Amino acid sequence: MPQYQIIIIMIMGSLTILGSSSGIGAQTAVDFARQGAHVVITGRNRENIMKTLDRCIDAGSSEKKVRMKGN
Repeated sequence: MPQYQIIIIMIMGSLTILGSSSGIGAQTAVDFARQGAHVVITGRNRENIMKTLDRCIDAGSSEKKVRMKGN
């Protein structure tokens, strides 16, 4: 069974979620975005990060509250 590690860093009111391009990390980003948090999503796969960004916006977050960093 694979083990998952999610790292969430809060700096000046923004949550940075490492590994948020898929799986538990992506869902965590969506859940925080739904609650109105400022979220920074990161990951290795740019296409999947874009999908997570779309899911965050669909969950009710504004594009201003979700930032994307990745390859």
